Parts: sequence; structure tokens; C-alpha cells
Amino acid sequence: MTVANYFTNCHASKLIFQNRMNAENWNATIKWMQEAQNLWDLDKNQALIVNYLVSKYPPIVKGRWDILTNID
Repeated sequence: MTVANYFTNCHASKLIFQNRMNAENWNATIKWMQEAQNLWDLDKNQALIVNYLVSKYPPIVKGRWDILTNID
């Protein structure tokens, strides 16, 4: 609920969850949004939010295309 309360005021939840970043990139993105987009200070909730996003929506490491399987 904390993530939804902070981020769905400005973004659709799908936009947030499709980004799938690591903690460093989430923190950099939040910092940029605070500096350039007037995002308010997340205070102690920033660590909670970033940890949630990284644990539930981690980066996906794969090539441009999915690996083909079940090919005859």
C-alpha cells in the first residue's frame, strides 16, 4: 500500500512495475524525480519502497528476444 500511495498519484501502477530496476537505479530515479519533477521527500519510506520494488519486480536479464524452445 505504501508504494501505491506514493506513486499512483502521478503514474499508473503498470508504468512503475514495468521498469524493473535495481536499488541503485531506483534511488537515482527517485532523486531525479525529486530534483526535476518536484517529487516530495519520501523520508524513511524510500528504503521500504525501493526494497519492495527490487524484491517484487527485479531486473530481468535477457537478450533482445526470448530463447526459442521446443523446436523440431
